Amino acid sequence: MNKRLIRFTACFLVICALIWFSGIAEAKQKTPPILGKVKKDLNNLLTQMDKDLAATAKIIGKTSLNSKEARSAMQDIQSKYSFVIDCCTINPAGKIVAAEPQSYKSAEGKDISSQAQFIQLKKTHKPVISKLFFSVEGLDALDFEHPVFDKKGKFLGSVSLLIDSEKMFGSVIDIDSAGIPVDVWVIQTDGTTLFDPDREEV
Repeated sequence: MNKRLIRFTACFLVICALIWFSGIAEAKQKTPPILGKVKKDLNNLLTQMDKDLAATAKIIGKTSLNSKEARSAMQDIQSKYSFVIDCCTINPAGKIVAAEPQSYKSAEGKDISSQAQFIQLKKTHKPVISKLFFSVEGLDALDFEHPVFDKKGKFLGSVSLLIDSEKMFGSVIDIDSAGIPVDVWVIQTDGTTLFDPDREEV
């Protein structure tokens, strides 16, 4: 694993470590074994997304933020993950240049320059994943961004995956905890609930 992925994984482990369990007597004495499985599976998922988004950024960097090839690559990664709301490219000024699928075309031209994750990416030119926030698409979500560079290494902006956190965590936790008398929550470091087995509580 390279340094970029190490930084990414370490960053997200903070959230994974805040998984709480209830519903079985064993949980009162020690951490259930399922915790390790959930953490491992979530990090495997996020690492794969990281690789896929890096590959998408490379394709976009060879053309432009709004080329036919860029949009095709954006459509591919957006459709690969059922919990990804949309995939966007953002220019250095923080304006959304392209959005896929087309049902989110209204996001194009929107300014996200004040969003914390974009400010961090522009400053560091490193991948970043946001905390839960209210997006310009009109819903609470997580944002996973990768920088985009051209063939000469010039910074062109970023490519972003907007993520439905409830569906993403559920895609792992619902499977890992099936048939086990245990409830699993994912809580952000500021106390915001990202996943709750009782969906109405999120």
